[in-house]
Amino acid sequence: DEVELIFFFIFWSTCVMFIFFIVASVAAVASAFVFLSLVLNQRQKELAVLQAIGASPNQIIRLVLFEILSIVIVSMALGVLLGMALALSFNGLFNVFGFIFQLLGGTSSSVISRELVWPWLELGIVALAVFASVVLALLGTTRKALRSDLASVLKGE
Repeated sequence: DEVELIFFFIFWSTCVMFIFFIVASVAAVASAFVFLSLVLNQRQKELAVLQAIGASPNQIIRLVLFEILSIVIVSMALGVLLGMALALSFNGLFNVFGFIFQLLGGTSSSVISRELVWPWLELGIVALAVFASVVLALLGTTRKALRSDLASVLKGE
């Protein structure tokens, strides 16, 4: 009966964490789309000037892709590094708390060793999904910005 209860808690906590992951992913993609729309609306006059002096839509799309994706790649790398550092620091903190509890509890049992497991496959899948969603949002918003009327954008209307 106790084993079933432990399995129940493990199963449902995993389900809840997965739901949190899905909600956070949808929120991240939506906020990325809104952010890219705002950035490109602010730069619409610049893009219109580039089009007016002869830049092709593909050149403008490549320019915007390079600028935004370079920021995204650096941000993702920093996020993974900071997450790893945070996981290592929490693991050390848990070791300290375990040692303190042993001292206060008066038990002479050995410290339970914990080894961090890095989910590289899951991290790669999440990184690729975020990258693909940013590229899709970027292409959509850039194409929308390029379809606007050059004369009205340059006049500031």
